[in-house]
Amino acid sequence: MQVLAENLIVEVGIVARLTELARNRYSAAFRSHTERWEPLPGTGSLDEMADVVVTLLQPYLQPDNY
Repeated sequence: MQVLAENLIVEVGIVARLTELARNRYSAAFRSHTERWEPLPGTGSLDEMADVVVTLLQPYLQPDNY
């Protein structure tokens, strides 16, 4: 996906995803360097799993400022 940011086109990749397992029960996964989806530990509500993703993947969610 490309995003226009400050008159520059920036390539944005999907780093993580949440999958609904049952009503209000989710699992999380992240895309590894091999382009495979690797599961993150646990299951929970959408809020709980969003917190897991942000906590565990925080370094990968930061913008690249070269």
